[in-house]
Amino acid sequence: MNGYDILNTTKSRDAYWTTLKVLEGLGAESKPDIPAIIKNAERLGFFQNYQDTDTVNRRYVWCNDIHEIILRIIAIKKLE
Repeated sequence: MNGYDILNTTKSRDAYWTTLKVLEGLGAESKPDIPAIIKNAERLGFFQNYQDTDTVNRRYVWCNDIHEIILRIIAIKKLE
């Protein structure tokens, strides 16, 4: 099983985040997984109710973290 398979099958946000961090560490090698990262973030509800004022801060942090990881994968921003 690879990162793509885990992203597509997990029902756990913790497993998703762990996989995402591993893919981030692989850098450019993970570029083909970017569509799955976005699709499954949506499936797991990270983008759900993004405009809801009660959850906007938490959702913003999640979306920002996902965005930053994708930027690192495509090597626009180096790991710090």
